[in-house]
Amino acid sequence: MRLFASLCLLCVAPLALAENPYASLSAPELRTRIANVDAVQNENWYQVEVLAFARQGLPTQEYWRLDQHPQFEPKNAIHPSLETPLLPENADRIDVTASSMGSWKTLPNDQLILIDMLKRMEKTGDYRLLYHNAWVQPIRERSRAFPIYITGGKQVPLIAATQPQDLDYGLPPIESDAASSPNPTADPIVPAPVATQSELQGTIRVHLSRYLHVEPDLWYTSTSSEGVPFWVRINQNRRMRSDELHYIDHPLFGLLVRITPFQTAKQKEIELMKSALKAK
Repeated sequence: MRLFASLCLLCVAPLALAENPYASLSAPELRTRIANVDAVQNENWYQVEVLAFARQGLPTQEYWRLDQHPQFEPKNAIHPSLETPLLPENADRIDVTASSMGSWKTLPNDQLILIDMLKRMEKTGDYRLLYHNAWVQPIRERSRAFPIYITGGKQVPLIAATQPQDLDYGLPPIESDAASSPNPTADPIVPAPVATQSELQGTIRVHLSRYLHVEPDLWYTSTSSEGVPFWVRINQNRRMRSDELHYIDHPLFGLLVRITPFQTAKQKEIELMKSALKAK
């Protein structure tokens, strides 16, 4: 039996070597090609998928601060897109090259791993989708990892930051143009459009040290039982492993994150080159 297995290996090995398109190259040429690979190919690439949801119904035993408002800088984050992702001005060459290779382009639904999970959640009636997207990217150390901008959910009226009450300085009231007009009804007043914003806003930073880390800084707006709008926040640093589903929770909303190893086409070529070099 062992002899048969050994013969099978001897037969398969030359076939596998012959299928390697780089098997005919010399060792020096293989080393040169491997050494000249762009630095972006030496990064650790992953597919990142994020599913954010709102919980249906407001907990009656919870009280929330009314003076919190989103605090983040979208211009300092990467904006994923179906077409061309928007990078910060200070993005380095590796980020720019990665973007040209398709990084941070949102993937179609048939490539989403959590689509079945979303269907099961929506069927219960307990959850409402706020955001669901996936993209590929190199994941780097924290100091070189830009946050990813996320926005989703319904459009809600803009919640203005808390301002002090108007003060009376003893000045006479300012007359409006309509009051001074000889025919105030000639120009009907058109109400100004109501400013709106997404009910989910924020960023998520993914970086790599010994482990993968996910840092969401996400804001979600809801309304109290008295009809007062307010913001709540998820702001954490969660260590995680690839190929595992991670749940980040809040009483009003939450998110599921899954990070899966990914290889670029060039990284697959490099792997074949290294295999051919090892066989020399």
